[in-house]
Amino acid sequence: MDLTASKARYLLVIYELGSGKNTPVRSVDIANRIGISRASVAGMLQDLAQSGVVARTPCGEVILTDEGNAIAMDLYLQYRTLLRFFMQNLQIDGPQAREDSITAIVNLSPTCVRQFAKYIRDIKSHHLFS
Repeated sequence: MDLTASKARYLLVIYELGSGKNTPVRSVDIANRIGISRASVAGMLQDLAQSGVVARTPCGEVILTDEGNAIAMDLYLQYRTLLRFFMQNLQIDGPQAREDSITAIVNLSPTCVRQFAKYIRDIKSHHLFS
């Protein structure tokens, strides 16, 4: 699957709203979290379903497939690493740190994000940052 910034943002939001337990998520909740219309969400969810990373439940909610959950979990772990770094080490406030973390995850190359997250974890393990 070609993981565009927009698709990555959706997978992160679905993962987070599903509490990391792959709980079904309503499209209205996705729309509210991202701040866009339900119609826009419906279009992207259809695209994600065609890519095989989400599926619809009988009640019309969305759930991550095994592939989607694996991708979203990887993105989420990188996101959380960046979020903690931005808040604790750079003293960026919560809402701004959240937005900056998501922006970094979805706009930098996957290799760059993985290496950045690894660097942060390595620094933390060597106690160079608190």
